[in-house]
Amino acid sequence: IKTQDYSVQTIDINSITYIESLDRRLLFHMSNNEIIITTSLREKFINSIPFPINEHSFVQTHSSYIVNLNYVKAINDNEFILSNGEIVPISKRMVNTVKSIYIKYLLGE
Repeated sequence: IKTQDYSVQTIDINSITYIESLDRRLLFHMSNNEIIITTSLREKFINSIPFPINEHSFVQTHSSYIVNLNYVKAINDNEFILSNGEIVPISKRMVNTVKSIYIKYLLGE
């Protein structure tokens, strides 16, 4: 990915805990607590992700968040609690779909 300082950095997809869209940038929150920030986005958030999320253990939970299900510790009505204690929101519009995807993930489907 191209970072905010315009260098190119390779990241391990499996080390991403979640991706956040903020101020027209992507913030890759990594399992080592590092945050990698990209250059300005020129397209929609979901179209800016440099890999197909449906081929990995990722789910979009909100218009600004994509979560790696491998790092989810718990789910409640409107948020995921990650293994590092961070909380990621689930939008009301997406909550049923997200819960269904999470259950399938837990069942290994």
